[in-house]
Amino acid sequence: MNDRQNQLKLASRTSAEVIGITHDKEFIQGEIKMNKKNHLIISVLALLGMVGLLTSCGGGGGGGGTQPLAIAFFNKTVDFLGSGPSSAILNTVTYARWQNLYRASEILGSGKITSIALQYGAAQATDVTCPNMTIKVSHSNLADLTTTFANNLDTGQGSQTTVLSDATVTFPAGAIDSWNNISFTTPYEYNGVDNLIVEFERTSACTGNVQDKYTSGMSYSSVVWTKANGSLTGTANIWLETTKLNFAGGDNKLDYGGVAPTPVPFSTSTTLQRSQMLHTAAVNGSGPVTGIGMVTNSTTTASTYTATIMIGHSTLNDLTTTYANNYSDTPVTVANNLTFTVPAGVPAGETLWLPLDGTL
Repeated sequence: MNDRQNQLKLASRTSAEVIGITHDKEFIQGEIKMNKKNHLIISVLALLGMVGLLTSCGGGGGGGGTQPLAIAFFNKTVDFLGSGPSSAILNTVTYARWQNLYRASEILGSGKITSIALQYGAAQATDVTCPNMTIKVSHSNLADLTTTFANNLDTGQGSQTTVLSDATVTFPAGAIDSWNNISFTTPYEYNGVDNLIVEFERTSACTGNVQDKYTSGMSYSSVVWTKANGSLTGTANIWLETTKLNFAGGDNKLDYGGVAPTPVPFSTSTTLQRSQMLHTAAVNGSGPVTGIGMVTNSTTTASTYTATIMIGHSTLNDLTTTYANNYSDTPVTVANNLTFTVPAGVPAGETLWLPLDGTL
């Protein structure tokens, strides 16, 4: 591989659909795993559908061609920036129920969510225990929460899933800005396209107050809450707890130092474009790969593409000019003739995830 090819990050269990990319959801599911022995080839056949240009960061070319290698990596966590502390929900009041709405355009990730973390907005001097807490998660097409809990659910994207049932959650003593992770007993498979509602309910008082950090002045109705047991409605507000959604998997990163832009494989210079990218087994890990993301080098314009994406192993250290000769096994088709749209206005440095489904 050319030493100017730049950056690769892999997560073993994080799938990918991000930054408002829309698509027709026609998928081919396959499975491919990094095995620590062979290299990995990602092949993209892209057909331009509308005027637009997506340039991603790349370094120098290598192997069978001179085109640079685009940055590809996989998302794991999602942060929401906080602006102040509040103990409005995690306190000594006997009952509380609240629903948080996270938009897909803010989450910027998809895959198996295994835990949720809240951040302290002030130093926590002592441990606080909150018994009898239940957490439920669901997809939603709502842009704003209503004041009626039931009306926010079952909007056509599936029913609620209980990820933690009647459990005791402890918030340990900790410094301001530290995170407290709440593990799910049942992971939740988030599709990265719909918005996400996380509902908390506790039926007993906490042993003290937890000053969790929140963001005020959200642009939408982002939370509805009540402290009245049995109430079907609550108070809607435009604040949101600072949240980290943890996706299964771990990151592996290779940095080749390149920063030059490349429109390959998505550009307006040609109607049909085929590209193979070779990533070496220097990736420190093995297991299923579940996402492919390209980092933008400049602000995007609206573009629609139809793409077929295949991934396979290779024993080659350099690509040849014959596509079929570069694989050491039968490549897996992870997206077949899939149409997706890149939105306008995504700034440089953001990740655009190719819309795949299933385990790669």
